[in-house]
Amino acid sequence: MKSQQDTGHSQTTESTEAASPTRVDQSPFGRALAGAVGKLTLLACLPTLLALAARWHWSLDLLTHFRVWYVLALAAGAIVSLTFRQRKTALVAALVCGWNVALIAPFYLGGSPTEPVATAAMVGPPAEVAALAPSTSDSNTALRAMSINVLSSNLRTDDVVAVVREQQPDFVFFMEVDRRWMEALAELESMYPHRLDARRSDAFGAAFFSKLPPRRMEVVELSGIDLPSVSAELELPNGRTLSLLATHPLPPVGRARSAARNTQLAAAAEMVGAMSGPKMLLGDLNATGWSPYFADLLDVAGVRDSRHGFGVQGSWGPRRGLLSWLPRLPIDHILVSDEIEMIDHRIGPHIGSDHLPVTVDLRVRGVK
Repeated sequence: MKSQQDTGHSQTTESTEAASPTRVDQSPFGRALAGAVGKLTLLACLPTLLALAARWHWSLDLLTHFRVWYVLALAAGAIVSLTFRQRKTALVAALVCGWNVALIAPFYLGGSPTEPVATAAMVGPPAEVAALAPSTSDSNTALRAMSINVLSSNLRTDDVVAVVREQQPDFVFFMEVDRRWMEALAELESMYPHRLDARRSDAFGAAFFSKLPPRRMEVVELSGIDLPSVSAELELPNGRTLSLLATHPLPPVGRARSAARNTQLAAAAEMVGAMSGPKMLLGDLNATGWSPYFADLLDVAGVRDSRHGFGVQGSWGPRRGLLSWLPRLPIDHILVSDEIEMIDHRIGPHIGSDHLPVTVDLRVRGVK
C-alpha cells in the first residue's frame, strides 16, 4: 500500500513539474543562461542611472537621449527575467523602465487635437482659400512652420523641394545648405519672396525662406561661435509680430564640441528670452528634450516643446544599417511661447537626409 502511495505521489509530482510552463532548466547550461540574462538585464539599467550625472561629463549627457531605446530593452529584459525566475532582477528592470516611461509620457499628454488649418499665406484656387481662411472677426492667425536639415551630401534635392511644395509652410528653415543646395532651392523662390542665404561649404550653412514679410531678418552668430543663425521678426496678418531664432549648433560628440553646443544653446536661450510677444526657436538643436541643457534652454528662453501632446516623433537616425531599425531621436525642434497655440506637430517623409522634416501647424493669438 505504501509503495503504491509513494509511486502515485511521485507520478503526480513529475506530472505537475512537466506541466509547469515556468520550470527553469537546472542543468549547468540552464543556470549559466539564467545568470547571463540577469546580468544583461541589470546592465541595461546602467545607462539610465548614469544619465542622472549628465552635467558631469559630455558622454553622460549623450546617454540622456535614448529613452525610447531603454524602455524597449528594459521591458524585454523584465519579461525574460521573469521567464527565468529572476524576480528581483525583473523588478529592478521594471522600475527603471517605469522611470523612462515617466520621462517619455509628457510627449503623449496634453496638446491640441489635429484640425484643419488655414495658413496665413495659403495658395490654391480662390474658392478653396476662401473656405479655409480664418474669419475676419478672429484676431488669431494660423501658421505653418517647417524645419529641414537637408544633409549637405544628400543628392535627393527634388524630394526636398517636393515636400516643401506639398506642405506649403509659411516659412521654412533649411540647414546644411551649400552652393549646390541653394541652386536647387531656387525652384521655391516664386513661393517665398523673402529669403536669407547663409550658405557654407561645410555642414553648417543655413537658409530661411518666408512668405510673411519681415520687419527684420538677419544672420547672427551666437556667443562668437562661427556658425550662422537666423534672427527674424515676421509680420502677421493679425497685426502682431512673430519673433524667431533659427539655429543649428554642433553635435555634442567630444568634450570641445559638446561645450560649444551648450554655449550656443545658452546664447540662443538668452536671445529668445529677451524677445517680447509671440516667439519661436527652431532648428536641429542636436539635443533631445531629456538633456538637462535642453531643460535650461526652455526655462531661460520662455518657450515650450511643441511635441508635447503629439508623441516623441523622432527625427534623426542612421539612414541604413542595423541601427536604422531603431527608433529615431527627437533632436529637430520647433519651440514656441505661450502666445502660440499648437494645432499639429508631425514628421515628414524620408528625403534622403539622416533627418526627417518637422512641420507644425499653430495659431498665434491676437491682441485682446
